[in-house]
Amino acid sequence: MSTTARERPGAPRPRSLRRPVFVVAAPGVDTSALVAGLVAADDRRALRADGPTLLAAVPRLQPANRGWDSGRLGLQDAKRAVVAELESAWSTMLDAGGPTPATARGVVVAYDEAALHVPFLHAAWPDARFVLVTGDEAASRADLEAAWSSGTRVTQPDLPDWDGPAWSLLLVPGWRHLRGRPLAEIVGEQHRSAQAILRADLAAIPPGAWTEVEVRDLVRDRAEVVDRVRRFLHTAPSHDEAAPSPFRSVNTPTVPQLLDRLGTTLLATTYQSGCLVMARAVDGALNTHFRRFASPMGMAYRPGMLAIGTKGRIQTFTDLPGFARGLTEDGRHDACFVPRTTHHTGDIRVHDVAWAGGRLWAVATRFSALVTLDGQHSFVPRWRPPFVTELVPEDRCHLNGLAVVDDRVKYVTALGTSDVEGGWRASKVDGGVIMDVETDEVVVDGLSMPHSPRWYRDQLWVLESGRGHLSRVDLKTGGVECVAELPGFTRGLAFAGRYAFVGLSEVREATTFGGLPLTARLEDRECGVWVVDIVTGETVGYLRFQDHVQEIFDVALLPGIRFPELLDDSSSAHLHAFALPPDAV
Repeated sequence: MSTTARERPGAPRPRSLRRPVFVVAAPGVDTSALVAGLVAADDRRALRADGPTLLAAVPRLQPANRGWDSGRLGLQDAKRAVVAELESAWSTMLDAGGPTPATARGVVVAYDEAALHVPFLHAAWPDARFVLVTGDEAASRADLEAAWSSGTRVTQPDLPDWDGPAWSLLLVPGWRHLRGRPLAEIVGEQHRSAQAILRADLAAIPPGAWTEVEVRDLVRDRAEVVDRVRRFLHTAPSHDEAAPSPFRSVNTPTVPQLLDRLGTTLLATTYQSGCLVMARAVDGALNTHFRRFASPMGMAYRPGMLAIGTKGRIQTFTDLPGFARGLTEDGRHDACFVPRTTHHTGDIRVHDVAWAGGRLWAVATRFSALVTLDGQHSFVPRWRPPFVTELVPEDRCHLNGLAVVDDRVKYVTALGTSDVEGGWRASKVDGGVIMDVETDEVVVDGLSMPHSPRWYRDQLWVLESGRGHLSRVDLKTGGVECVAELPGFTRGLAFAGRYAFVGLSEVREATTFGGLPLTARLEDRECGVWVVDIVTGETVGYLRFQDHVQEIFDVALLPGIRFPELLDDSSSAHLHAFALPPDAV
């Protein structure tokens, strides 16, 4: 099964704010005429404020509680609990204005800070529409300066280390650089910054989700402009609506853009829901294609071959690009992975798998060992930590991750250093380690549930899952530097260019995951794949799963492959796919 949809991110659709309309503008631009026109002509209700009162009900969204960085809100702020809290407050405000008429089509929302909130609003209400109101720039700046001078639009009276006039209207990023500047310069930069952010944010959402009107057109013929906006609001979105599915997902537009630019496909295993997800860029949108497996976990790719660890077995698939081109009439597929081998290991709780030295290695977590396969035995033990004294199926240290350096198995992660069954659980909060397989030494300790060690750009990277961190390791000092703090249990890691693709899980079961720094930090956690710029540490996009998918185990990329297919035992097509040696006659 597969679905293709453009960006519709965020929390589940709220019950009371169906398809809200957000009227947005740069500071100093009057939106009241359009709001009034839509309320009168389109049977809508208005939720409008000149100050920050519309967000006051959710303190965590206020700059004072966000380090005074700015008033900007983004994708990661649209947590389910936050959206529910905000919607409840807005519904109360609407109810205070009287009962909703039976004919009401929805609500028009307008407030000053919305110019900095488009990604947040679009993530919170994926079906929202946006109307950008633009005005004469000189007039807007003059109105903005007048608002500052009057002192009637002050929004941040307690702004720390600010020695200018009381801050009014939007708190834009970089405001600290404006200390000591003349008012005209402050206002000019506020207007320029807000306008640039607003334009860029609207460009990043589907084109069918927003439209633009000008103040001068509203002055000239308000009825005509309002009618045009009404027609836009009543037109179906230009992007495809995915059919309801237990594997619903949403994504930022940056994900298919990055996959297309990098020329790759994203894979993710969802062992709890039993699927391999293949995320492919198609005509500017993201196509999520699913294949069923029994508890798929670790994956390993090398040119021409894909390995997947599942419950009780490790399967390999061979790429037949020639066969792929004939799968569909348009010849779109550029790879087709067909079944090649299935090795029955028994329930060894296989975690990471990796190719090294011409062999496929696996982490047999239940046996606290690294293993290879020989086609005859369940597995061939190759290494186990020196503190684990027996090769028995007891999961003593929860060995889980495997990193390859220069085609050699080099580093592993474990959740503890126990030699008794399940002993790692007692130290799960900060007992995790990274070990050097060649020296048997612990090179890093004190980690919170580490997973997915990876060697990239001559550095060791690790996911400190119990904290929700993507980190790089200093092997000389044993220190760990957090590059990004993410909104979920981090597990599954792949790199391309300057980007890290990080798997996130919600984590629910209290026995294993209770008491972690992550669960204390975040009441509401996400599931999906987050994309992080490893240079800046910023999140540049995400693929978020909803409902049925709650856990990700591993993430992989297929470099040079844009639209692959994978045939499993449920399809008979692989019975007609043959791979022969090049010298076969």
